[in-house]
Amino acid sequence: MANKSLFASLTSRLPRANAVNEAGGRAYKLEPKHALAQVAATGTFGNAFYSTAETQLDEVLKLIDEVDDNQYLAKLAL
Repeated sequence: MANKSLFASLTSRLPRANAVNEAGGRAYKLEPKHALAQVAATGTFGNAFYSTAETQLDEVLKLIDEVDDNQYLAKLAL
């Protein structure tokens, strides 16, 4: 069993979750550039357990509108 007094101060230093993921769990909201990079690296635009291809595409289009760096978007597209 973990020693709660030893790790008690650690929980106050961790940031609180500020978003909800597709499964309904607690998550951290990513900055638009970071979220787009994550989708570019891991996204498949296929139906998944908690999301559909359409919702994934809608999220990418929304994130693109939030990023004002066209050079970044072009590099990400390649």
